[in-house]
Amino acid sequence: MSTEKVFESRDVINKIIVDNLREYGDIEPPALYGRHYNNGTRTKYQFSAANYLRIAAAQREYRYQDLRWLSEQEITDKNFTIKDNVKPVEIEYWEGIDDGQNYEGNLRKFYNAADIVEMDGTEKIVHGNEEADVEYALDLLHANGIDMDGNGNSNDQFFSTVKEYASKNGADEFAASLTSQLFLKTSYLSYDYVQHPLYTEEKINKLAENPKILFHAMKKAQELVRTMQMEEGKELKSMADKIRKEWNQPFRDLSVDFFWSERCLKDLQGKEYQEGQHLQGETAYQFLVQLNAADKEQFDNKLQGFGNYDKTKFAVRYGTYDHGEMRIDLGDLELCNKTSITNALLVRFNEYRNYLMTDTQAMDAHIGFQKSKGMEISREKVLAACERENALCERVMQRFAEEEKIYLRKHPELKKINERTADVFLYYCTENNFSKVPNDIVLEVHKADEYDDLVFAHCDSVQAATPVIRKFNKPEQNAIVFESAVPNDTIKGEFLVKVAFTKEHQVAMKNLEKLTIKFKNYGMVMEPLETPVVEEFKGAQAIQHFIYEKNDEADAVRSMNYEQKIIRQPRKQMIFSYGDKEFYKLKYEIGSGVLNQNIPSGLPLYNEEKDIINKELQQAVYTQMKYQGICQGNGIRDLNQRNTVKLPEIEVVRAKVMENKPDVRDNNSKQFAYYAELATLDFKTDTPVKVMEAVLQEMQQDDLSRQKISNIVKTSKNFDLSLLENKENVPIPKKRNLQVKMRKPDRQERGMSR
Repeated sequence: MSTEKVFESRDVINKIIVDNLREYGDIEPPALYGRHYNNGTRTKYQFSAANYLRIAAAQREYRYQDLRWLSEQEITDKNFTIKDNVKPVEIEYWEGIDDGQNYEGNLRKFYNAADIVEMDGTEKIVHGNEEADVEYALDLLHANGIDMDGNGNSNDQFFSTVKEYASKNGADEFAASLTSQLFLKTSYLSYDYVQHPLYTEEKINKLAENPKILFHAMKKAQELVRTMQMEEGKELKSMADKIRKEWNQPFRDLSVDFFWSERCLKDLQGKEYQEGQHLQGETAYQFLVQLNAADKEQFDNKLQGFGNYDKTKFAVRYGTYDHGEMRIDLGDLELCNKTSITNALLVRFNEYRNYLMTDTQAMDAHIGFQKSKGMEISREKVLAACERENALCERVMQRFAEEEKIYLRKHPELKKINERTADVFLYYCTENNFSKVPNDIVLEVHKADEYDDLVFAHCDSVQAATPVIRKFNKPEQNAIVFESAVPNDTIKGEFLVKVAFTKEHQVAMKNLEKLTIKFKNYGMVMEPLETPVVEEFKGAQAIQHFIYEKNDEADAVRSMNYEQKIIRQPRKQMIFSYGDKEFYKLKYEIGSGVLNQNIPSGLPLYNEEKDIINKELQQAVYTQMKYQGICQGNGIRDLNQRNTVKLPEIEVVRAKVMENKPDVRDNNSKQFAYYAELATLDFKTDTPVKVMEAVLQEMQQDDLSRQKISNIVKTSKNFDLSLLENKENVPIPKKRNLQVKMRKPDRQERGMSR
């Protein structure tokens, strides 16, 4: 969705909010205490500004009492089920908004926890207006220089006090009232908006005429409340920290303001960092250590098919250098896989300034944006400012480096965390070609002779992982090897680089060739093949066909749920071998659920007592997938994805089949087809004999005569007529009730969560 459509949708939201103001006096109907939050992230950060208004608009129709919301992607990842006839809220996501230029917006669907089947009964009731809530509100005011009498404070007083504070701090007539509303909501306090409406009729009319007013006012209100919370965080620092002597305070000039993160960030004791938390000195440094470690860990998780990047926002200041707010996408190695916080911060601090100084288009865009704000600026002024800031940053960070060096001598456990590195991509090129490689894709540079037995791919980067055409060469003298976070299937062709493989990578990829998967196809249950069709695949091809087979089953079940029909497919067997030894066998039929239930994720275990071989095979698969290319779909996510397989309800399917029961005067072959379909609705009828016995039972349930049964089964060339002679040995089931009530399938049954 384009940015223009996002803004158009705001007009609809504005109209609903205006209706709310006229009917309820508030931007939302009388609702619960507290603010809604994104339950799909580990830190559960609150929706703010435009998205707060979007949820407030949704409250008008549904009156959600649950604070939790989950994205459509999170629901899919967790295999949750959305209830029928529910409507999502569209939440705004913006790219490039931090730079104030070239930004783009889109909408993503979020669902309330009350609309998710698996979250029924898990809601936590928030009562509000309790003593602790009042104390929290008083503490917020006190931290911002506002003291109120602790006795007899009413919510009305809180409203008027905060409104006055907001007005003094730049809020206009619309934002001031919204700041009070947001303050009370954040503090779990109520307010009578019927008796004291948020806005007069005149102001409501202005909001109706210009949707921008409300959204700008909410943004300002959210900034003011967040500032109040930040000040409270600083106030809560212990007095002991404040009075410690400067010489005994590690990193006393370092401060971090943590705003929010989609990833749960914890300190060394396992305690979760809180949104709006102010960190000073030693605790601020430890936060940066954990942040750097999380960036590397999430990168490795992505390569193995788990998750994506996690947005994180915070501000850093050290001494006289104040970098201000910055956003890090954990998992993209924006901290460059560094083994010291000094180097990680230096790269990130200077990144945008260096970008402006070396990229003409970026410089032109920056100048154009500043001029649009009425500023007089030139290329020379920008270059001078960048050089000045870079010099200040590097000078200040020299002192940081010395401080870090001394500190880590006393804390080897933190040094060990810093020195863990992500499993990055390696590329090979000559010295001449390296000069053409963009700086922004290079993490570290090495000489090729620093590695033992390093080779590079002679063929194309993506083809390098294909065993059939894989060719390796030895590095040339003075060759360059560089580390990168950029996968090989996205490297541009304008500069000559090749994928490089360490000795460990080569061993892993050779180990994968030891894996063999044999597929045996025995044909349909009623028409078995005389000799099974056998296909055998090795290495990467074996993994790919295994993934195809699991996905085929998931697709088959999804189709059967949609059509409310059982569709039988050929019976198969899968045989896994590693080296010369078979280690796992499985008989299955696509669509039965057996394959996904028995091997829900990854590969089957070789032998639980031989964990070394399992790790060896796992590393082999991971290395192969990594170098096959992660952006164009290498299958690693499909391999590790758990497919939830749920077949249609048998009684519903039976009823649907029985609706098309042939007339007694229809020919016998049509009669046989009908009874054969009933007999094969259960995947347990997995042999020809079981199917034929089930056919006889179905006809017995309909009270067909012995002669009629004989005439019907004789139309099938594969039917074993000897079973008729032993018919009395076949158990006779109870008579069938032909009045089967059809039930409309719900959403869960129509599809399958993957």
